[in-house]
Amino acid sequence: MKIKHYLTLTLLCTIFALSLTGCGKSASQSTSGNNNTDKNNLSENVSDAARDVADGTKDAAKDVVDGTKDIAEGIGNATDDLLGNGGFDNYSDAHDYFLDTMSSYHSDARFELRNEDKKLNDYQEGSKGYHFYLYDTSKNEKGDEFGEFFVDANSGRIYQKRNNSISEYPVTATKVSYR
Repeated sequence: MKIKHYLTLTLLCTIFALSLTGCGKSASQSTSGNNNTDKNNLSENVSDAARDVADGTKDAAKDVVDGTKDIAEGIGNATDDLLGNGGFDNYSDAHDYFLDTMSSYHSDARFELRNEDKKLNDYQEGSKGYHFYLYDTSKNEKGDEFGEFFVDANSGRIYQKRNNSISEYPVTATKVSYR
């Protein structure tokens, strides 16, 4: 994309330079009757070329600004997805994030989700998330239930339900922060 803009600017500068040369005919070579006409034509050519260069520069600058905005937005989205603090607009994104995160915590396990509910669920007072039953099938085909989990739709944090209480996962001596 940058090369295209550089080539465009180079072409416009070349056109501008050619218009200044007057296509090989200088004012001193012309007859006295055409002298003013040649000067006017040269002035118009320079004016047109300058306008073209200015328009090309504006377009290039706008493209650079638009590209920078797109890159910044893409980085923001990628960061939200990686850190899990951007929340989830749909079940599919929460599902993928949950499996990837749990697999990174437990690399020796093979996880499978069962009893999937693709709707948002209330899991604590005022909190909504996607509900998952996670099974580990690394030791047998039937799989052992690993736990019941929720992925918060707003923060992306993972919570585990144990003995009718819900706490952030993973439970360690030092609290894990996703932000």
